[in-house]
Amino acid sequence: MKAKYARVGWTAVILLVSFWAGTFLRPQPASTADVRTSPPKQHFLAGSERSVPILEEISGTLKRMDARLSRIEQIVAAAAEK
Repeated sequence: MKAKYARVGWTAVILLVSFWAGTFLRPQPASTADVRTSPPKQHFLAGSERSVPILEEISGTLKRMDARLSRIEQIVAAAAEK
């Protein structure tokens, strides 16, 4: 009878040690999260403050298109002379 209680006691001790080891001896996670702050929202800007970057982008696109058209015109003019 005493041996039966001893076996139950050792089993309980082994289970408790296993639970403790599983709780405190965990491996490091495979990945970690990097918290980044987002840029401020553009909701409270005036209309002109919102449109200036868009108009600058449109202006740059139109300048590139104009440069390409002038190169095409030069190529066509050179081909027409031959």
